Amino acid sequence: MTVLTPSIFPDEFVMGYRGRLRIQNSYGPHLESLMGLLRDRYYPPGTAKNEAPEIALLAHAGGVPIQDFVRQHSFLPLHRAVAKEHYDADHGEKMILNRKYGTRILDSSLGRFCPECLEEDEKGKGVAYWHRSHQIPGIPWCQKHGSRLLNSPLGNKSFDDLPAMDISIDSDFTEQEFLQVVGNAALQRYAEILNGFL
Repeated sequence: MTVLTPSIFPDEFVMGYRGRLRIQNSYGPHLESLMGLLRDRYYPPGTAKNEAPEIALLAHAGGVPIQDFVRQHSFLPLHRAVAKEHYDADHGEKMILNRKYGTRILDSSLGRFCPECLEEDEKGKGVAYWHRSHQIPGIPWCQKHGSRLLNSPLGNKSFDDLPAMDISIDSDFTEQEFLQVVGNAALQRYAEILNGFL
């Protein structure tokens, strides 16, 4: 069976790219068979799952070298900034890739997006997608537009579909609270530090 593998967009979050692959290939919520097809495409027959981690399969599908894919689309660089083991290993090494994208730092109740980015993506790329920069923990604003990020009520399951205004719920803050948060010098510095790690 043929698998359609669209290029990955700038700042596209790895879990969102996986969801976009699922949608484009008309797969249900269980992606094991889709990942199996990708494994068969990019690795020799019979390659074990731990020898071809999902993030490596997605990097191949997105047409990006594994180390670049990890750096630009996952949270592994942020997770590894404070790792106590394998801190000197390259981002693309197998022992690192089996860490499930560094997603343990995610707030599992959120999938966040910027309404302005959503509109720009739909106009410019034909499809809205999940941005990694919108998922950074503790940063509730879009770093491009400065606007409040909206939450999807589906949590991490949000990434199985595309972001859309009709599935959004309010942000975490009132307008007044948001202005205080976004104007907070310590939080601005926090955002700079996390972006530096990424």
